[in-house]
Amino acid sequence: MSKHRFVVLDAVRGVCALAVMAFHFTGHTDFPNAVVAVDLFFMLSGFVICASYGQRVERGEITFSQLIMKRLIRLYPMFLLGLALGSLTLIVMRANGYTTISNFEILGAAVFNSLFMPLINTISIHNFGNLQPAIGSIAPANGALWSLFFEAFISLCMMAFINRRPRELAMICVLALVFWFILGLALNISAHSRTLQIMGGYTSGNVMLGYPRVIFGFSVGVLIYKLTEGTTPAGLALLKMRASLGLFAKSPVMLIILTIAALCITYDLRGMVYLASLIVLCPLILLLGSGMTAPGRIVAGISNALGWLSYPLYCLHIPVGNLISVWLHGIRADAPLAFQLDFPLVASAASILLAVIAGLAIDEPVRKWLTRRFDNGGAVVRKTSGRTEPGKTTS
Repeated sequence: MSKHRFVVLDAVRGVCALAVMAFHFTGHTDFPNAVVAVDLFFMLSGFVICASYGQRVERGEITFSQLIMKRLIRLYPMFLLGLALGSLTLIVMRANGYTTISNFEILGAAVFNSLFMPLINTISIHNFGNLQPAIGSIAPANGALWSLFFEAFISLCMMAFINRRPRELAMICVLALVFWFILGLALNISAHSRTLQIMGGYTSGNVMLGYPRVIFGFSVGVLIYKLTEGTTPAGLALLKMRASLGLFAKSPVMLIILTIAALCITYDLRGMVYLASLIVLCPLILLLGSGMTAPGRIVAGISNALGWLSYPLYCLHIPVGNLISVWLHGIRADAPLAFQLDFPLVASAASILLAVIAGLAIDEPVRKWLTRRFDNGGAVVRKTSGRTEPGKTTS
């Protein structure tokens, strides 16, 4: 399989990362439905992992430990950099009165989070100078990292999903969604909320919502891949439906417009917009993008660049934004908050610049070194004389 086969999905991933950044830097006014971008990330993970390793897992050509090592090498360098930068940022924020967390607590949280473990706490942090503090973030140093805890969790289970048949995966999707809905409803009732707030996983109060959330998203991604690559009646019907969508099934530009529209929908109707986006729009975007090819070098290059930028930008934009807000507030004492025109622009530019530098200077070389040092490339495992021995890679 060509590594550029799903290049249009790279563009979708990049647009989602930019939308999440804008959502945070504008106080949730721009891209108000960007919360669904994380669910699309989970679906993309399931789809791409199944596409990359599914057949090799089914043939026994790659072991569980090899697959876990590949995921660690992919996720950990930027995750650790985002955590370290976020911890240093917390120290600066503490000195400027944006949080009451102690330096000892910052160190403890960093150590705990570095093991991909969510920290249950009641710490209050005024991100970006907000008057309304974030309380109980499971990743105090860098709130965006919460989803990576659940990426790590689902990585431990991914072989079980990859080995499932489409019908079994569909059942997992339904059960995860039902459990997620019931758990979210219970939390809503306990909080006396009239809005269906099932998107969660990022604070100590709703961390349990993250598990059915990632299971649903990941299994949807695996299911869509298996249906579109197989010859089952359901898969053929899905391919026929995709082909019937005309321009939406062929044009990357139309797909990006659809993605942006999904992220810009006003989050209202008591949470039902999010639920509809989760069940309908996100799977549709993944289905359409998986069948597209980039028409020409320019579109392919832009798509590759957006995909490459998405992960470092996601990992670094929160601490960069916090540092920029402290700096702006310090040089303009009369500013009530960092939220004004210059903050989103300056913070976004700084985040993108640092993401590019970190991606080129740290992420890529570190991952190459780790791959040479610890990853044998997913060697084929041949059974001989009752034992296994490595063979040549198939990739």
